[in-house]
Amino acid sequence: MLLSTGRPRVLWKARPSHGAHTTAESERSALWNGAIQTVYSVAIERREKPGRKVLVWMGFGWPVRGPLEHRDTAFESLVELSTRIREARLVISQVTTWSDSQISNFDYTDYLAGVRTLSDLEKSDPEHRVPRFALPVLALQSGGLVLDKSPDIARAIRQCVEDASEFYTVSFNPPHAAQPDEYHDLKVQINAHGLSGRTNTGYYDQPVFYDQPRVPARRVTVNELEQILDTANAEHDGELAKQLAGLELTERLSTTRISLWKDRLRGKKSIAALVALADESAFLDPPAAEILSDPAPDLNTQRQMLSRTVKYLKEVIPKLPDFFATRTTTEYQQPSLKNGDTWKTALVDQSLHEAVTEKATLRYRNGHEEQDAEKKNGSPNAKKKDLNFIGVFGPILGSVLVDATRGDSKLIWSRWVQGEQSREAVFRYIVRVDNPHYNVTHCCLVGGNTYVTSPGYLGELAIDPATGAILRLTMESEPGWISEPNLNPVLPVKGAAMMVEYGPVEIGGKRYICPERSVVVMRVRTVSTLTVWDQTLISMRPMRCC
Repeated sequence: MLLSTGRPRVLWKARPSHGAHTTAESERSALWNGAIQTVYSVAIERREKPGRKVLVWMGFGWPVRGPLEHRDTAFESLVELSTRIREARLVISQVTTWSDSQISNFDYTDYLAGVRTLSDLEKSDPEHRVPRFALPVLALQSGGLVLDKSPDIARAIRQCVEDASEFYTVSFNPPHAAQPDEYHDLKVQINAHGLSGRTNTGYYDQPVFYDQPRVPARRVTVNELEQILDTANAEHDGELAKQLAGLELTERLSTTRISLWKDRLRGKKSIAALVALADESAFLDPPAAEILSDPAPDLNTQRQMLSRTVKYLKEVIPKLPDFFATRTTTEYQQPSLKNGDTWKTALVDQSLHEAVTEKATLRYRNGHEEQDAEKKNGSPNAKKKDLNFIGVFGPILGSVLVDATRGDSKLIWSRWVQGEQSREAVFRYIVRVDNPHYNVTHCCLVGGNTYVTSPGYLGELAIDPATGAILRLTMESEPGWISEPNLNPVLPVKGAAMMVEYGPVEIGGKRYICPERSVVVMRVRTVSTLTVWDQTLISMRPMRCC
């Protein structure tokens, strides 16, 4: 239980003993602001604490008559106050122990309905007064009690505590909001005679509560993209980059074509836009021309191919020589919120733009990877994302194969495709086991904590049918993998995917199969610091891709 202490005493001192309403407007405004900030401060301080809280406010509260300062932001203030009270699971109860003319002349029941817009606020308060922020109004809207003129303060407090001690927690996914501050009424109905339930009377829905759909882009095939690049040779770099950002591939763009087309482009922006477009296509099927019509091998032949892969992982990978490699990581991010946007604003522009490039020296010794510190080059505002992963030189391949062949997992034939050197055998897998080797990590959450989960996942393995060498691996978190589906809209990670391509590399005069290109994609919520009424809080922001 929380008992308000300091602020109400200020209200006592501000009221003359003879009961006449002679408080100056400036003094009245200071009292009102101080009291509202007290409630807001309690909500901010308690919103990170688990469980339900009860704020028992003894006294008539704060002035409900007089002009409302900052009329233009009055509605935003009401939304903010209501939202933080709800987030804190804060129930406000008012205990009044004396007859007060201000209370008796104020019928707060006229102001209990939710306020949907600033216009509604001003219509109900034609003289720009503040009854919508009155203590009894906030109390009843939070699901609390209003005990007017209670003769026994101790008994009234016990009643508030007892009333709040028995409760049910009801949660639900809010509907998709078309615009910020979309108000929704709430009501609990109990199908039992003589019983009633109280809850928050309403809430303000925000677009940011859900990931917003991507703005429809022009969908093109690989051949159509080539035609666009052929006719865009003379275009300005920025214009071509903007055009590429508005496209979406319907099939996978191969690494070979990416290299060829990058050499043809002259501008840095258009090259970065092309790479972003290609990386987004990394998990699609290749063009039909690259899918061979050769018949599928029989089950025995498939087993022989997979047994060669197992042998490859056990005997060939561990014999990789010690070497140094330079890993270049280029991170792409969506645009940040514009000036004037608030935490409620969902991102509409989901195009990816190059943010930062990092280079690190990776050492492979005795079958283990070691990485030196990375050197960053790019936007100083770019934040490091959780896109780092280890084990691409071998351990990750074995882990996927183990997961795909145990429990309720499936490993099945998919197709033949034309690879860089020869045809490749593609197997599709679905991992559904306890404690898989695939972990998704995201830092940081509100409070600085790290989110870690081990989802079911699926993907493809492209192997050399003759040697068993794995030439391409994809890992995607399975749709619906979250174990708490009712909480999906507020989870910090919507999905994650990784692709690694392998190819021949010469080391010490010999050829080995090593990773050559990889793509990692995560769609995550970010957090941001907000300061309202001199109180600082951390709020979750829209989903972003990185």
